[in-house]
Amino acid sequence: MYSSAALMQQTSPDPYKSIYQQYHSKEVDGFYMNPNLYNNSASDALMEQAMHSNDFNQANSYWSQSALVNGGGWGPAGDAPWVWLANYDYNYFIKNGVNMGNQPDGLGNDILINICEWTRA
Repeated sequence: MYSSAALMQQTSPDPYKSIYQQYHSKEVDGFYMNPNLYNNSASDALMEQAMHSNDFNQANSYWSQSALVNGGGWGPAGDAPWVWLANYDYNYFIKNGVNMGNQPDGLGNDILINICEWTRA
């Protein structure tokens, strides 16, 4: 089960894409997936538990624990295998009469994330 973890990372609120593929040791490809070759077996085990959990709250707990486990983990208070140095905002121009619905906050989401829900006002 995938759950939403309020954690840093890329452009997806899906923890499989934003956490598992970036930090699990079996995702190492040296380019995009775990490009820093991060390897922490305790963190890997918690990510595996999160991926296999059928309970949303329990999965979120595992994702959070994987960020900081036994003094390590992929989070900024743990091993911090990479650190974002800057965030930047985009400017978008939307034509009058377009209702963009509720835009999700944070997590670096692109403005087009909910484009299928847009309507004409």
